[in-house]
Amino acid sequence: MSKEKIDLENLDLKRTYTFEEFEWINKQPKKNPIEIDGQPVDLFEFKDNKLVPMPQTPIKFETVVCEIGAQLRNWNVMTGQNGIITFSQGGLILTLGEPFSPIFVVEVANIAKKSDPEYKEVYIYRKGQNQYLHRWKDVDEDEILSEFTLDV
Repeated sequence: MSKEKIDLENLDLKRTYTFEEFEWINKQPKKNPIEIDGQPVDLFEFKDNKLVPMPQTPIKFETVVCEIGAQLRNWNVMTGQNGIITFSQGGLILTLGEPFSPIFVVEVANIAKKSDPEYKEVYIYRKGQNQYLHRWKDVDEDEILSEFTLDV
């Protein structure tokens, strides 16, 4: 492995890497932050022997995700459902039906600092149906999660 020749400050994302180099590079950002296009990068994925940067998630994004998770957890406890609540790192497989195929998924995307609430959008996805625009209002999913309303 030629890790001595890998310049972490100027990673070549077009270069082909060995799996050993990929593993070595992935261990480095924890000690020395790597910035790519102005974004701090924690980890890389390895696809076709190429590095795919996995930028850190912005705090405002994680705040929204945590709030949604808290609402779901509170509903889960209050109703005694004993269901599984997980975030994006929970290992979902949406199309294959195993090993974990959720019945309710919330996608949080494009949280802009200056976005106008009037133009924010919520999309609903249901199994076997096309997505539809819900507008920026509370999401009542009583059909799937009895008595649950996501307070937007």
